[in-house]
Amino acid sequence: MPAPQAMRRRILEAAVATLAAEGVSASTAAMAKRAGIAQGSIFHHFESKAGLLNALYLELAEEVRAAVLADIPAAGLREQLLVVWGRWLDWAAEHPARRRSLMLLSLSDVITAESRAGSARNQAAGVELFQRAAAGGPLDGQPIAFLGAVVEGVAYAAMDAIQRDPERAGQYHAAGFAALWNLLRPA
Repeated sequence: MPAPQAMRRRILEAAVATLAAEGVSASTAAMAKRAGIAQGSIFHHFESKAGLLNALYLELAEEVRAAVLADIPAAGLREQLLVVWGRWLDWAAEHPARRRSLMLLSLSDVITAESRAGSARNQAAGVELFQRAAAGGPLDGQPIAFLGAVVEGVAYAAMDAIQRDPERAGQYHAAGFAALWNLLRPA
């Protein structure tokens, strides 16, 4: 029998794959089948399906944060933002099922306010970077949820284009960043 942490990891990985394929309404039975375990094993490690999905949301959000915000170079604001942008798009291209699962969970009502707040606290450095980039521009002073939605909209458009047409990834990367920069900075 796998160690508790190994079993938890197995369940979370099965949940990623199942959510990416079936959406948030996927059953725990489907997740258990994908993990090759009894459905009851899920509830030994998570109090409920909602508990599993909230844990997965927090884990995926932390994974993105670690991949994107680690060791941002001490450079100018545009260069820092370009590094973050590139890492974010690279993570999405390398992990399409994880990206889709995180996106679906982000839109789901099953994710609690506590989980969203915990994720937001972990993303503070990235939020601050985008707020500094928006200073003096058309999005300056807007609620962070609105600024975040605008940034994510541009990022998701670039990510989707890269996923559909990986041969032109460099073009989508550059065009997406140019669009984002022009949205954030004053004309």
